[in-house]
Amino acid sequence: MHFLCVASAAHFLFLERTDIKMKTKTKTKTKQILSALLALLMLFGALPATVFAAEQTNPLDYLTYEIADGEVTITDCDTSVSGELAIPETIEGYPVTRIGYFAFEYCADLTNVTIPDSVIYIGSGAFRDCTGLISVIIPRSVTSISNSTFDYCTGLTSIVLHNSITSIGDDAFESCTALTSVMIPDSVKSIGNGAFRYCNGLANITISNNVTSIGRWAFDGCTGLTSVTIPDSVTSIGNNVFRECVGLTSIKVSENNKVYDSRNNCNAIIETKTNKLISGCKNTVFPNDITSIGDGAFEDCAGLTSIAIPNSVTSIASAAFQGCVDLANISLPNNIKHLGSGTFYNTAYYNNDLNWENDILYIGKYLIDAKKDIAGSRTVKNGTKLIADYAFSFCWFAQ
Repeated sequence: MHFLCVASAAHFLFLERTDIKMKTKTKTKTKQILSALLALLMLFGALPATVFAAEQTNPLDYLTYEIADGEVTITDCDTSVSGELAIPETIEGYPVTRIGYFAFEYCADLTNVTIPDSVIYIGSGAFRDCTGLISVIIPRSVTSISNSTFDYCTGLTSIVLHNSITSIGDDAFESCTALTSVMIPDSVKSIGNGAFRYCNGLANITISNNVTSIGRWAFDGCTGLTSVTIPDSVTSIGNNVFRECVGLTSIKVSENNKVYDSRNNCNAIIETKTNKLISGCKNTVFPNDITSIGDGAFEDCAGLTSIAIPNSVTSIASAAFQGCVDLANISLPNNIKHLGSGTFYNTAYYNNDLNWENDILYIGKYLIDAKKDIAGSRTVKNGTKLIADYAFSFCWFAQ
């Protein structure tokens, strides 16, 4: 009879704590008080050790939630949580359907999360900065990966995406540096801006044949990526999509793609209608029929040492070769009509003082840039055909 009274007391404490959780986010102190009381009960032999152990692993010790319209949203998790956590399918008899914005942010010691099939939505930044998180299985009930959902989950090695997912949001897996392989399921239509940015351990990426758009910086900084194939379904690719992918040596576009191509095995992505090269790598061979090179097409492409732009090119956009720190030899054709700003900034050619003439940088007959601390006056040398955009910006000439 005495044991039943203690059990009832423990049950009363649990209900009281749950009530507190629904009203406030100050959970740690409450949990400590509850644990201390239970420990005392166990010490005096009034409560079996198994009851104490069960209380410690109860996810409601860590979760804050809200109930609205008969559904539960997980809104917060105590950052002291560690190890594995199974989100319950129901709480107080109501289904758990949503994980709120930034709910598990900074839960650095959380290693595995089980998300029940009842969940249909995971909010932006839900697991952001969960640096100890190793693996996650997204249930089939979820249809999209929101922006920054797993941003900076640096320990994440495995992610399972089911065929229910139709979109991967901006920065969804940014800086998941331990992620080595991702298979985009056939259901995905869009990959957001920076979706896999700085996933520098990513060596393999399979883009399904139903993806129609790949956002800007989608694979920026994926230094371990060596090859990529763009399927025929893709109709939109943002700038800098493979920026700083220094290990990338092979870029192919499906022969059936009607918007882009990689003609003559050039190891680049070319917009077919305009003949504009929009993305390349250190192994790119410039086709003789391209007419322009797009914004940031080779930006931060380490390993690119020499380029000879074909005579067909009349325009090179801003930052096209910016940050190509090994690029020392540059040959430009005679009929370029537009050079964007910073096109060759921070290349080996740019950083070589021997290539500057009286504080001005030329490549052939083109004026590329001027030192920003110029004093006095300067004369553009005879035969100069074109001055790059903003070449003299912020130059304060003495009067």
